[in-house]
Amino acid sequence: MKKQSLLFLLFSLITVPVMHSQKKSDVSGWITTDLVLTQGHWDYTASLEYRSKENMGEMDLFSIGTYGRYTFSPLLKVSGGYEAFLTHTFDRGTIWEHRLLLQNESSFYFQGIKIDNRFSFLDDFEKINTPSWGIRDRLRLKYPVRNIEPYTYLELYYYVKTKQMVHHKNRYAVGLNYMIDSQHFLGMYYMREAYFQKTFANNVIGISYVMTLSI
Repeated sequence: MKKQSLLFLLFSLITVPVMHSQKKSDVSGWITTDLVLTQGHWDYTASLEYRSKENMGEMDLFSIGTYGRYTFSPLLKVSGGYEAFLTHTFDRGTIWEHRLLLQNESSFYFQGIKIDNRFSFLDDFEKINTPSWGIRDRLRLKYPVRNIEPYTYLELYYYVKTKQMVHHKNRYAVGLNYMIDSQHFLGMYYMREAYFQKTFANNVIGISYVMTLSI
């Protein structure tokens, strides 16, 4: 089987099962921009993101984030970060929410396909003394071809509620990254968020821009 056919099959296995959900759905637009500074084994990221909802008619949230990551090897990358979300809610108006996270990343190549996994431990809160613990686990497949990189991923979200682990949602995505040059990257993707605690699914059309600089 050709590599292209194998990748298409993997895309289909992940995305096709979620396209016929009976859940109520919305369409959202996400715009993300990142600045990544690299220095030896370290890299530092500053991120901005805007999300819309209600078929792109309203703001859902605006977020800022900062992260630091240390690379021991391709199989072990450890990072931590802080994110703040200005979120529009139905009943409380606009509120600030916060997240602390600790992550482990690993990656390897198989038949020209890059396989990477990211496991995250989360603390989401409005006030520091009211934590909401959770984990998420993302498996992503990439197939780099020159300056174009198609990919797909599946990400699982769990939160701890009343001392039990609750399956909150899954994310399924397909996308394409384009390397303009060694420092500038553009991306486009489609993602479906399927929630388990409510009959709702979110269809996301996203674009991203990343600038990478060595310091």
